[in-house]
Order: sequence, then structure tokens, then C-alpha cells
Amino acid sequence: MGPHPEVPTLKKIYEAEREAERIVREAEAEAAALLRRADTEAAELLEARTRLLPLLHGRALEEVLSSAEKEAGELLESVKVRTEGWVKTQKAGVDRIVDRLLERVLPS
Repeated sequence: MGPHPEVPTLKKIYEAEREAERIVREAEAEAAALLRRADTEAAELLEARTRLLPLLHGRALEEVLSSAEKEAGELLESVKVRTEGWVKTQKAGVDRIVDRLLERVLPS
């Protein structure tokens, strides 16, 4: 009696199943490696951004401070000019008042 005709077919099915399992294991291993690489790259990117963030904040803060200093300087200059104008105007008025007071107090 020779081998059953189903045996070669069953053998092929078994070999195909083993091949499919091997392919699945390889795909799972590749997927796990991809995930590890992605995790590593994400961690490196996060670390780089974490180191860069204070520098960016520092630069932004410097720009804001520089802008604020410039604005404050402009404001001070504007106030100084207005004050000098006001002083000149008031000085002329004060001089007139002093002259009138002196005319009243001192005999002519």
C-alpha cells in the first residue's frame, strides 16, 4: 500500500503554515524594530527640543526686553521734550509774576 493521496497535500499545507508563521514572526520582528527606532528618534527629538526651548525662550525674552527698553527710552525722550517745553512756558510765566511782585514790593 502506497502513501495516501492526501499526505502530499497535507505536507504542503503544513509547510505553507510554517512559512506563513515564519513570515509573521519576521514581520513582527521588523515592526518591533521599527517601533524601537521610532521611540529612539522621538526621544532624541524631545531631548533636542527640550535643550532648545530655553534658548528660544531666552532669545524671545531678550527681544522683548530690548523692545521694552527701546520703547521706554522713546517714552523718556518724549516726556523730557514735553517737560522742557512746559518748563520754558512756565518759566516765562514765573518771570512775569516775579516782575509784578517786585514792582509791588519795591518802590519805583
